[in-house]
Amino acid sequence: MRLTLDLPEELIKDIEFEAGHEEISVDDWLQNVVKRNVWRRELQDRKKGDRPHISEVIADLMKDLPEEDLAMLPKDGASEHDHYLYGTPKRNSCD
Repeated sequence: MRLTLDLPEELIKDIEFEAGHEEISVDDWLQNVVKRNVWRRELQDRKKGDRPHISEVIADLMKDLPEEDLAMLPKDGASEHDHYLYGTPKRNSCD
């Protein structure tokens, strides 16, 4: 499909500059701009209820985890996540 637009000369220069800066053709640059705007609008239009809650995602990921592996997880993993992820000293050294 071909689309013809009447644009101000200054805008055409700006578009040519941006396309040149990205080292792509003006056609490719304009297509990328349109695609980004369409994707952004689609994301904004998506209703929050269309996505599962994070707890559902986590439960689905963990459903096949064997009980013995689950039992090996630290009980203070949430409160001491910096310790387990980065090796920082525990904040509550009760263990």
